[in-house]
Amino acid sequence: MVAEIDAYLEAGSPYREIAVPQPGGGSRTGTMSVGLMLDMVEALREASGSLGPAERRELDAAFAALDAARGRPAYRRVLLRELHGQMDAWRWFLGECAAGDPGCSEAYPTEARKRTRIHQLLAEADRLGLDVRQEREQTAALDSRLRGILTPPPGESAEGSDSRAETDPWWLRGQVERR
Repeated sequence: MVAEIDAYLEAGSPYREIAVPQPGGGSRTGTMSVGLMLDMVEALREASGSLGPAERRELDAAFAALDAARGRPAYRRVLLRELHGQMDAWRWFLGECAAGDPGCSEAYPTEARKRTRIHQLLAEADRLGLDVRQEREQTAALDSRLRGILTPPPGESAEGSDSRAETDPWWLRGQVERR
């Protein structure tokens, strides 16, 4: 994925199909996005303690390449495009739920990943010092819509428990009622 960063950023699209090498040879097609790169970085950081010295040097070089990419204007543009796309998709889904779409309840666990991705992309934008006040306001409005249709787990408010906010966000702990 690191080798694809320059081409990905130059293309300007938030998503890019890439060939992902597989252990034992061959490759599979995967999708590259800022959010997926952030997921991979986190997973690799968590697993880095079990690496040998050579693997650790290779991982450090990959992290350095990603950090360099984060400083580029193209990375910031792609990040914001992905954020806006995720917000549009989430807005559409919540609109369908509010309109009484019968499949909303079943689709919610999968669709809620969009809200998690929005959270992740906003945090990355904050780390980069981007002005995302408007996006935060829009997210707050979408959260308000969600609270209107989300049933929290027994004994918990719609806002959820602050102690579990990072590992288990409130929007992942409820369910959308079938209408």
